[in-house]
Amino acid sequence: MSNEANSIDIVFENTSSNPATKVVFSVLSGGQEVGQITDVGQFAQQVTIARHYENTFDSVEALTDASVVPVEVDFANGQVWTAPSAEQPAG
Repeated sequence: MSNEANSIDIVFENTSSNPATKVVFSVLSGGQEVGQITDVGQFAQQVTIARHYENTFDSVEALTDASVVPVEVDFANGQVWTAPSAEQPAG
């Protein structure tokens, strides 16, 4: 991931044998989540996907220290992967 001012470049790869149809990324700045980016499409196994997002977060002046982590991946077969830190406690 690279970023400049209020834009973000994300590069990712589907490492599953199942095609992915949606990937949700959490964008962190200053240790806090400032938003999420959802990418929808057909993401085949071991194909590198590169995306550029501009003016994604109007309320954030600069994302110079931003990082991006995947929090959810939906697959064409109906399976959903959720990052362990993003899972909600059972209740």
